[in-house]
Amino acid sequence: MENQNEIYFHVGTGKTGSTYLQQKVFPKLKGIKYLPTHKFYSYPKFLSQSKASKVLLSREFDRQLEEEIIIFSAKYSNTKPIITFRKHSAYIASQYKRFIKNGYQMDFNSFFNLEDTGYFKIKHLHYKYQIELLQKYFNQPPIILNFSDLKNNPKAYITKLTEAIDAHINLEEINLKHFHTSYNHKQLKLMLKFGKIFSLKKRRVSRFKIIQIIWKFLIFFPLRYGFLIIFKWVPSTFIDQKPLIDSDKLAAIDNYFQKDWEHIKHASI
Repeated sequence: MENQNEIYFHVGTGKTGSTYLQQKVFPKLKGIKYLPTHKFYSYPKFLSQSKASKVLLSREFDRQLEEEIIIFSAKYSNTKPIITFRKHSAYIASQYKRFIKNGYQMDFNSFFNLEDTGYFKIKHLHYKYQIELLQKYFNQPPIILNFSDLKNNPKAYITKLTEAIDAHINLEEINLKHFHTSYNHKQLKLMLKFGKIFSLKKRRVSRFKIIQIIWKFLIFFPLRYGFLIIFKWVPSTFIDQKPLIDSDKLAAIDNYFQKDWEHIKHASI
């Protein structure tokens, strides 16, 4: 049976300001009930028990977008999805840097390429296709946003978003500073080097939950982010100055997806 709440589902994508919205904007909305993203997978209970007429869910999907919306829409097809897009080259560059920061050992060409043999596939950057997926699986048309608007004029972006979901917010309460710290070229280069010696990828070390929690928060995260802090102060002479990502590759990506990006600029609110 379709849920009686008016559901808005912010599906991301990742690296388009999702964490900023989840931490600094969504909790301050009035006129809509927000389920914090760390509780996302409790949404069946939340939606069945909520007395609110309007509810908002949020996640940061990227490669798994199609799979997740198929699962969610099977029961909640009358949902109105919300999605933000970022210019293709900036999006995939940011995704790659995130993977390096998280300890993955992979050059950019193995991560993504226009021959479609990389970890990220062309369909994961095909924004029009993603919009068509949302239109296919949900009965409500998607709310489409442009990350450039958030970056250049966050107050206008937040206003457009709140008006689209018929909610309210006091803009004076919003911290407009970026939520995430960006890691520099030197830190990421050293992460690639160090990762060849010691893996800093997130992994399961025990089937016992308490041991896994201790490992994650008291050992693993302090190690990873501790090394990133140390790498910031390592002299630049220890690394080569070759760019992490070739600028020609990024230009080729934007050229390949030019029509797709034009579509987003016209489709976004």
